Amino acid sequence: MRLPLLSTGLLLALNTSAQDWALLNPVYKYNYSNDGSDTISNQIFITEIDTLGPDSIVFQLNRRAQLCPTCLPACNLKIDEPRFLMRTCTLVSDVWTFSDTLTFVLHPKAPLGSTWLFMPGQFIGGGIIGASSAIIHGVVDSVKTFVSAAADTIIWSKSFGIISWVSSGMGSQIQVGLHGPDLGTLVPSVGDFYRYNPGDVVEYVSTDFEGGGGYYGGRRWQLQILSRTDYQDSVVFGAYRYLDQWSQADHTYSNGPVTWTVRHDHSLLRTMVTSPGDFLSPLGTWSTAFDSFSVGSVVRHRLLPSGHYEVSADPAFNLMLFSYYLPLDSPCVLLFSSGFNPMSLVFDTEVGLRIFSYGVFQEGHSTYWVGAVISGDTLGTISTHEYFHVGIDELRTSNVVHVFPNPASDNVTIASALELGPWVISDALGRVVLSGNAGGRSSVEVSVLEIPVAAYLLHVFSPTGVVSKRLMVVR
Repeated sequence: MRLPLLSTGLLLALNTSAQDWALLNPVYKYNYSNDGSDTISNQIFITEIDTLGPDSIVFQLNRRAQLCPTCLPACNLKIDEPRFLMRTCTLVSDVWTFSDTLTFVLHPKAPLGSTWLFMPGQFIGGGIIGASSAIIHGVVDSVKTFVSAAADTIIWSKSFGIISWVSSGMGSQIQVGLHGPDLGTLVPSVGDFYRYNPGDVVEYVSTDFEGGGGYYGGRRWQLQILSRTDYQDSVVFGAYRYLDQWSQADHTYSNGPVTWTVRHDHSLLRTMVTSPGDFLSPLGTWSTAFDSFSVGSVVRHRLLPSGHYEVSADPAFNLMLFSYYLPLDSPCVLLFSSGFNPMSLVFDTEVGLRIFSYGVFQEGHSTYWVGAVISGDTLGTISTHEYFHVGIDELRTSNVVHVFPNPASDNVTIASALELGPWVISDALGRVVLSGNAGGRSSVEVSVLEIPVAAYLLHVFSPTGVVSKRLMVVR
């Protein structure tokens, strides 16, 4: 009987056994590296659970993508391939059998000196040659070492599953982290990638084009972060946005408060929470007079020299992003290169989205990060308020709010005949230096003693819109 992965009773029973030599836990994700570093090159987790009897459970494991040049002309990318623990794991009376293209049998509770048939299909045996204690992710735990006649060396622990698997045929897989107890090297959360907080600033540029004399346009926008709310799988920012937007027909500037939501299930943003080697699709779908196709990627994880974590479309797969024909009713799809625009997709924990760019025939889009101010540090390039023509569009409503004295040295009063709301003071680089809320009152006194002598911009939210005023601080 197939059960939901989060079946409460079953998970409770399995979690209890997780501290007793279980090789897999349904609520854990196991992170492995194959190059001796802390870069996560492989991630193993359970996707489905089947029960075959009172003491028999079948786990379906996550899959990966793999190029298949020999599959041409029908297809060239297999998207349902097994990872090093195969596709299926069967647990019967403490015996773990991993099966797919190969079959491996492990007895994690067996005592030192025990032997058994490790690979039944090849009649290869093996046995436990060591039992000791080791420090795993900073925790002292019991471990056992198994060696097969085919020179496989496998180490597992009582609490953390398979710690390492070294094989002449499959290379080495060393566990570097564990989601669940959250130990070791972990894949960052959405909130870790987007680390902006109130007072920070971020700026992006987007462009769109259609070939053959068609549409070309774009926009540049700067967000001043006013608030941040973290949820389990998303982050919601309150921000003040400055927008420069252009096309062949016009060029406009605007600004105002916005809500910026970063969600893990967005077609593009879910790249951040996708396992290394997974096939990610669709990032976009197109139809022509002849066929339908989509853009997708195979995901790569790596640690940068700066220490930041990067998740990107793997450059080994045809310019990072690639096109493929629909529908996806086969475990193998046909990739093709359809664009003349460089195609890429990169997120990192320094700035969030670094770049997203694609070209499909004569149509293309790009969004790329240009700068930020994070905790007072400026990265890249941040446009001044003058670039966004701040103040021009607000002149008609500026007389509804009065700011005095101006220049000010210690305190400044914001007053109006209207009910006032939030207010923000930012410097010439767009960094928020002070903020607050008048709470519906018609006036509020603000101390400017703690900010340096300089020229600032004051934004005040009122029933008629956002009013922007120049403010000078002098001593």
